Amino acid sequence: MSRIPYLVLASAFFALAGSAATASPGAAGHEPLVVTHGVVVGDVTADEAVLWARANREGTLRVHLSGGKHHGVARLEFHATDDYTGQVVLTGLRADTAYRYRVGSVRGSFRTAPAFDDAEAVRLVFGGDVAGQNVCRDRTEGFPIMETIRAERPDVFVGLGDMIYADNACQPVGLYGNTQVPGSFGPATNLQEFWAHSRYNRADEASKRLLASTSYVGVWDDHEVVNDFGPLNDTRSTPPYTPGVHLLPIGLEAFLDYTPMRSLRTRRNGCIARSAGGSTWSFSCSTPVSTVMRTAPPTVPTGRRRCSAASSSPG
Repeated sequence: MSRIPYLVLASAFFALAGSAATASPGAAGHEPLVVTHGVVVGDVTADEAVLWARANREGTLRVHLSGGKHHGVARLEFHATDDYTGQVVLTGLRADTAYRYRVGSVRGSFRTAPAFDDAEAVRLVFGGDVAGQNVCRDRTEGFPIMETIRAERPDVFVGLGDMIYADNACQPVGLYGNTQVPGSFGPATNLQEFWAHSRYNRADEASKRLLASTSYVGVWDDHEVVNDFGPLNDTRSTPPYTPGVHLLPIGLEAFLDYTPMRSLRTRRNGCIARSAGGSTWSFSCSTPVSTVMRTAPPTVPTGRRRCSAASSSPG
């Protein structure tokens, strides 16, 4: 049950290159708290962004942020109930500004959206269908397409659905005969198995480099849950599935744990309708999302994310 805590960016200077990340103290014998699956910044507007990361255990890391005249720090908390992922809203940002961040030893950058009345060119790249049909992480190259995307230097990367194939497996030998990194999962039937699919994809080094260099918009499609699912068609009766068990709310929970976004509360026709002073990156949802949000079955998690209008002094 993911938490976006109520956090305020401090308006003090923290030198990005030199300051050390501070992990929350743990019990004796705990391994150091580190980021394991990269950092992703999403839901970016002209003055806000959501930063996501996953760590190796519960704890807190500082997020050091620098851009323009802005220098600040925030606290990013990781919880076992969210598969050790955490998200924090960065507020008080300047429009059309390049920001750099550091979380632990991981560094990255993103650019805020232009102001509402500014006409600016935006380099947008989109893609989807990752690790499906046993075309998974190559043992040597991982997902090589991610380096091709990064070479385009996008301002925004849209993960246009099927960013995991929760109903597939990743075998040691791929569809095309190449040696792959095998997945420790089959078709997902519970939350832990859905998480495992996302961990596998986010562990790819090329994906980490791409997502650390741009902002991300996450969209889900059917394979985030099960092939061709819908709100009235999200159960399966053949093994490994249990007849009558609704997969949509489980897949949705895992999707929210691994996708940087504020809340499910601000939606229009099932699609995320984000606006900050009129400025936003604006995209359409794929059909399953619209359908799901119009006619969702009971037990779809709601209110899982809590965020506030935290502010900071940009300088």
